[in-house]
Amino acid sequence: MIRPMMQRDATGDQSHPQWEERFRSAFETAGHGMAIVGLDGRFLEVNKAWMTITGYSGKELLGLDYQSITHPEDSALHVAYMQNLIAGVAPYFTVEKRYIRKGGQVVWILLTVGLIRDPKGQSLYFVSQIQDITERKQFEDSRRQTQAALAQAQKLAQLGYYRWSRSKQRLLSCNDEYLRILGIAPASIVGDLTGMEPYLHPEDRRNFIQAHGAAEAEGKACRLEFRIVRPDGAIRHLLDLNEPDPASGTPPDIWSGTVQDITWQKEQVVVLQAYRVRLELTLEAANATYWEVDLTNMTYTASAEYSAILGYGADGISREVEAWLGLIHPDDLERARQSYVLPPNDEANHKLEYRIRSKDGSWRWFLSQYRACAFDDLGRPTRLQGVDFDITIQKQQAARLQAYRERLELALEAGGAANWEYDLTTKSYTPSPEYLATLGYGTDVKMQEAEDWLAHVHPDDRERIGQSYALPPHDHASHQFEYRIRSKGGTWRWHLGQFRACAFDDFGRPTRLVGMDFDITQQKQRQAELLEARARVADAANRAKITFWRQKSGSMSHVWSEAAEKILGRSAAQMPDTAEQYRKLIYHEDVDRVAAAYIQNREQGSAYSLEYRILRSDGAVAWLHEIGEVDQRHADGSISFAGSLQDITESKTLEARLELLATVDELTGAHNRRSILAQAGIELLRARRFNHPLAFLSLDIDHFKQFNDRFGHKIGDLVLSTFSDVCRNALRPSDIFARIGGEEFLAMLPETGLDQAVSAAERLTAHVRQAAFSVDPPIGKVTASVGVTAIRGADDTIEAALERIDRALYRAKELGRDRIEAEV
Repeated sequence: MIRPMMQRDATGDQSHPQWEERFRSAFETAGHGMAIVGLDGRFLEVNKAWMTITGYSGKELLGLDYQSITHPEDSALHVAYMQNLIAGVAPYFTVEKRYIRKGGQVVWILLTVGLIRDPKGQSLYFVSQIQDITERKQFEDSRRQTQAALAQAQKLAQLGYYRWSRSKQRLLSCNDEYLRILGIAPASIVGDLTGMEPYLHPEDRRNFIQAHGAAEAEGKACRLEFRIVRPDGAIRHLLDLNEPDPASGTPPDIWSGTVQDITWQKEQVVVLQAYRVRLELTLEAANATYWEVDLTNMTYTASAEYSAILGYGADGISREVEAWLGLIHPDDLERARQSYVLPPNDEANHKLEYRIRSKDGSWRWFLSQYRACAFDDLGRPTRLQGVDFDITIQKQQAARLQAYRERLELALEAGGAANWEYDLTTKSYTPSPEYLATLGYGTDVKMQEAEDWLAHVHPDDRERIGQSYALPPHDHASHQFEYRIRSKGGTWRWHLGQFRACAFDDFGRPTRLVGMDFDITQQKQRQAELLEARARVADAANRAKITFWRQKSGSMSHVWSEAAEKILGRSAAQMPDTAEQYRKLIYHEDVDRVAAAYIQNREQGSAYSLEYRILRSDGAVAWLHEIGEVDQRHADGSISFAGSLQDITESKTLEARLELLATVDELTGAHNRRSILAQAGIELLRARRFNHPLAFLSLDIDHFKQFNDRFGHKIGDLVLSTFSDVCRNALRPSDIFARIGGEEFLAMLPETGLDQAVSAAERLTAHVRQAAFSVDPPIGKVTASVGVTAIRGADDTIEAALERIDRALYRAKELGRDRIEAEV
């Protein structure tokens, strides 16, 4: 398909035939795409590589311009570059841009374009080269996403990254999280980075410098925990992991590392350890006062309750251990002092009874339970934690316990809950008063035995409840079940029971259950109402011919609602399970458009709305309206879409009918006036843009009024419709023929000059003269007068051409009719 494109000078110089032949050979066999493009942007020559990259054949490309295959978002940039070439701003340009392949796929290319000029400097054509860089762009995009994910992960993990030069003793680079960890705003950095040393905690500076110096000297990786002091005075714990870059010399000069802020972890270790001890002591000692002793600083810290019991205020007892020991009874002092001297690594619980003087001078007995919670490097206890009981005021403690019990009952009542116990050995059932009250019973109801309680349970739920109570040995887990129970009024109430075993025999078998019930009757009623509402929605969807679907992009599997079978015209066994199976149902003319929309919208995670056709199993074509949107974004990066399909076949049929009525003359089947004028405006713009010819014919049936007067309007209508059929059959498929009023008709002939238009008019009038107008009575020969014109370069609108063609038609009538007149 290569035609000689080398320009010769005005004398026809052909002194370089070998060079021209080599050019054609290189053009055709090049591994990259090459094309000759006209100044109007249309392709004049393309090689095989260009066809392979774009997916078009050579013939198809020669009918297109470069803008036709350019991605819409890249068109303006390309136009600007082309204009710069023509203006002589640059001899060529290279740009990365996107083409739309014939199948609708987007392909990234590296485009180089040069402008060929003749010896006089006049622009002749463009020479373009393209390389497919789609894989590279995809890799770059993947790399950007990976880098962004890494940066986000480092930020979330409070992980700083840095590179350090041993010889320069300074940072070469670091990420923003490194600076944030140091308490420095990244935007505030000016000049060189000084590294970690200025922020080291005084107590950790020496160890840090020695550890890093030893690692650098040995060329080995280093792991170190230390503290820093931020500019705002905050102390943070950091974990530094670094290793040398083997490629930076011997010994290595460059070190790469990460710094993580582990302050929270350090604090949590201490907090969790303290809470663990407090919790265990609380469980062992019930509700008691709390205290701590720091054996390193010999300070004593007691809770406010401790001071309150003794009658002192919050500051009434000194924090010094010796001051506190000064309140201990003399007979108990030495024993109290010795009790806190524990052996190394002693984590056992200890007890001490002692007397202590209250503010009013009386002695009060305390039972103390305590243990060591912190140790030094040699295992010696450094901190004690304990709880004390005032064993002289049991009644006060009993009152306090009662208050807690009342608070618990209020909480249960507010939450619609009630507690119960079940003794599996004696089969006795003990519901709380609140449990009975939720059912409308008083405390006199007979429900102390399991059989009495089961008698109130719904018959369908009794066996399931009995099975739920049959727990395996050593089962300490929580369990739950739902059941119905009859209230005093005879109605059934739904309960959610949550329970677990609290006592076991010697073989680990549960002997006692404790539980709590929640009245979930209202929730069950709402669930029933929701199911009913869903049923109504499903019914409405069936009536409206709407089905709903859900799809996860990773698995590409579909989940359909009930109406899908009817809408898609398939049985349950024929329903598509995957996106690929569903794509096979789409009408072949719509497949590429729908696939492109799926790629654009689903990969971007955006909502979309599509109308397209499918083939039902019976071969019928149905129109569907699909709406989709993001339903859920999953942790693995996949996206679930949900949406609906509506059968809009009836509305599309009606729409097509209305469109036909709006553009076609109902009597003759030709286009109407509005239709041809709209298309003429578009065709005029195209003809002017590409400098293509465009002609018009104005036709008028001679003496048509006589047909109506002599034979009636029925015969007149038949003449009009027959005339339209004859003319349309004589014209090309690309020509447009319209009735613009009465017996007047207008034809638009694209890609047709004035002489060709006159020939077409002669052909039309000849067909009209020879046409058989089968009417009774016979009406004789039918002729037509024709005006012909073609667009001029100065025609900005179609009206100018229509005025000329009207004048030409008028002359044809004035000069005797049944003739053709043209106006240039």
